[in-house]
Amino acid sequence: RDVLLLLLLLLLLLVGQIATAAALSGDNKTGQTLDCVNDMDQWISCRFEAQNCVEYNVTVRTHGFGLSHRVKDCILKQCDAGRCCCSVQETIVIGETFTATVWKGDISVESKIINVTDSLKPKTPTIISVEESNGNFQVIWNQNTKSRVFSNELTAYVTYHKREDAEQGFESVRTVKGLNYYEIPGRHLEPSTTYVVSVKSHMDWSGLFSDSSEEWEFTTPVSPTVLLLAIIISLSIAAVIISGALYGCYVKFKTKWRDTVAKCPNPKLLVMHPSKQEVLKPVPPVISSICVELLVPGDSKPW
Repeated sequence: RDVLLLLLLLLLLLVGQIATAAALSGDNKTGQTLDCVNDMDQWISCRFEAQNCVEYNVTVRTHGFGLSHRVKDCILKQCDAGRCCCSVQETIVIGETFTATVWKGDISVESKIINVTDSLKPKTPTIISVEESNGNFQVIWNQNTKSRVFSNELTAYVTYHKREDAEQGFESVRTVKGLNYYEIPGRHLEPSTTYVVSVKSHMDWSGLFSDSSEEWEFTTPVSPTVLLLAIIISLSIAAVIISGALYGCYVKFKTKWRDTVAKCPNPKLLVMHPSKQEVLKPVPPVISSICVELLVPGDSKPW
């Protein structure tokens, strides 16, 4: 009899566990999808898969080097289709661990112990400028990381491609260790082309990537050969236009001159004789003829 009661009790416990599992399954099951990271500064973020985030809550319990333990509630929100996310502010200390637990009511659905070092996820970098220098393009960004120790362990992945190739997957990726700038060689770019560039950070300690920064567009200048050819063509076209205009004026003037000659029967104005120009020519002297008679003494001729 005691054995039967014991078997009945075990059966009831088994049925209860099956019923509990069935209640937690279905549309709102989470499975093993809980994942938490920290931003290397002061935030711990967790997410898991579920259809209705209102039915769940998450707690984050940090384990310090001493006996102190801190438990904080992480407020959930629907961050994507079928995914719940939350963030809680906490001091990040390398070497510590924290436990994230998903609850549905008073029942623990999933729990995971996470090491701070293994969950370091860099913040999303921000591109500050893209400027041309000597035919190359200098990309400068902000890592958005306060700690210099973490900053030196970040590797930047610089990705750039033609704007029209965004959906075709043609892109170039360059890695930069511990720096916040990169110079794209102009020889790798086509002239008169618009490119887009983005940056994301990789943490060597955890192997995690940040989200990609917003894309920044830049346009390469015209090729010097093309510019010179355009100048030559423009000057040639201008010369042809000016020559045509001058020839047209000449033909018009010539036609008008011929019409004027045809209408004038005795064009004296058009008869021109060559003449010798004389400047300050002296006037010839005026000579008069006179008679001079000699005076004879004793001559009584009256005058």
